[in-house]
Amino acid sequence: EPKAILNTGDLLRLQDVAANNFVHHALVDYVVRIVTATREPEQFGMPDAKAWIAYGASPRASLGIIAASRALALVRGRDYVIPQ
Repeated sequence: EPKAILNTGDLLRLQDVAANNFVHHALVDYVVRIVTATREPEQFGMPDAKAWIAYGASPRASLGIIAASRALALVRGRDYVIPQ
């Protein structure tokens, strides 16, 4: 049986800490361009990609990528997100 390593309060606190990790505006712009490129690849010089993408990522995908980046930064002991 799995053993709990965090209680609900600890998890909520960690979510709050991660949500406050710094993300530079240039990185946010980059993520938005990547997500937009899945919907409009021809605008990003990738007209052939259109045939491989049935549905592009929604604008909320940007939010998910940024949230995951913040969580990864926290796990790696940083209070800021890096592009890698």
